[in-house]
Amino acid sequence: MLCIYCSLRVRRCQKKKLSIVLLQCLAGVYFGVLNLCNNVFQVIVEQGILPCLAQLLARNYPKIIKKQACLIVSNITAGSKDQIQAVIDADVMNHVIVLLKTSETDLKKEAAWAISNAASGGSSDQIQYLVSRGCLEPLCNVLKYQDVDLVYTCLEGLQNILVEGEIGKQGNESVMNPYAQFILENGGLDNLEELQDFDNDAVYKLAMTLLERYWDEEVSDDANLPASKDGSAENVETVPEDAAAQPPVPAPSADGTE
Repeated sequence: MLCIYCSLRVRRCQKKKLSIVLLQCLAGVYFGVLNLCNNVFQVIVEQGILPCLAQLLARNYPKIIKKQACLIVSNITAGSKDQIQAVIDADVMNHVIVLLKTSETDLKKEAAWAISNAASGGSSDQIQYLVSRGCLEPLCNVLKYQDVDLVYTCLEGLQNILVEGEIGKQGNESVMNPYAQFILENGGLDNLEELQDFDNDAVYKLAMTLLERYWDEEVSDDANLPASKDGSAENVETVPEDAAAQPPVPAPSADGTE
């Protein structure tokens, strides 16, 4: 198969130009072969491409190589929990999170997709791993960008993580969602509130949904009209100054372990 051939060649490839061609070929598999072979990305995992991708993301390769590598990772993390676990086990997500923190906007977008997909389809333990590796703060920081696709992708990732935090509360409504509390403590709530003025209905509506659901923010009845930022954080719960830098891990849900 083409994907097997490419994966083996990328593993052995030392020249940057050839690496770009082969990575583009692998990324293109998603669009050209997936309808014919639903397990194509499982084959990529089994052929040992993930450790190679981790090296490409970690080392000083050109941005185009890292971008194509992130695209492949995002397609794999859109798959099964076993495929997400394979990405985690290969230490790929650590490097993706670093790229989300430090890279340029177009590369941040691909990294955000990879993390959001993993958060969407991952188990409780896998989402807790992503949070423990520091994905929440950079996802919140990316909300400052004026890129519609990037901001919406990060909002979806945050939404998936917050849903898991609610499950971890195990019916104890007196306890604040630990992930919502971490976002509050680290300035992410301010970034969410700023999206009330974002010039895109989909971004605005999702941001307001999160504010209303997890921080009891008052949201305008007309979702097409941005709400005023005046007094938008009046009812936000305060936290101690010595709060921990990482969110507490909620108890695993009944179906959270693999």
